[in-house]
Amino acid sequence: AKLAPLFLYGSGFEQGAVIGHSDKDGGEPADNPLHPGHLISTIMNTLFDLGELRLVSGIPSQVLELGQQAQIKV
Repeated sequence: AKLAPLFLYGSGFEQGAVIGHSDKDGGEPADNPLHPGHLISTIMNTLFDLGELRLVSGIPSQVLELGQQAQIKV
């Protein structure tokens, strides 16, 4: 299966929010599948000001690029 439950706490999401929809069998995303990069970007943008983080020397560009992906929206 390409779907998995995930619980987030304190991320600014509405309590009990369900994100995404599955097909009729519950094994595939029905539309707009989310990937780990979406979650990483959402966490980074919640925890950090990426504009400020860019100014910190020593932060690898690959780390900053992770925060540029699309975020999970409710």
